[in-house]
Amino acid sequence: MLLRANPIQAGSHEEFFQWLCHVHNVINRSLGKVAFPCERVDARWGKLECEQRACDLQGTTMNHTEF
Repeated sequence: MLLRANPIQAGSHEEFFQWLCHVHNVINRSLGKVAFPCERVDARWGKLECEQRACDLQGTTMNHTEF
């Protein structure tokens, strides 16, 4: 039901993180918890930068010698 009402938005990393935060807040509200301010996602967890974190398109870590 949750995903039907809030289809996954994953056109970019930023869009996905905002969607994930929104869904997190939907669940938090249903539990009577405080919502997290989604505009602070990057400040809280940092941006995912695959080149600096050496991840491939699937998000897995690559060996630095593979570059």
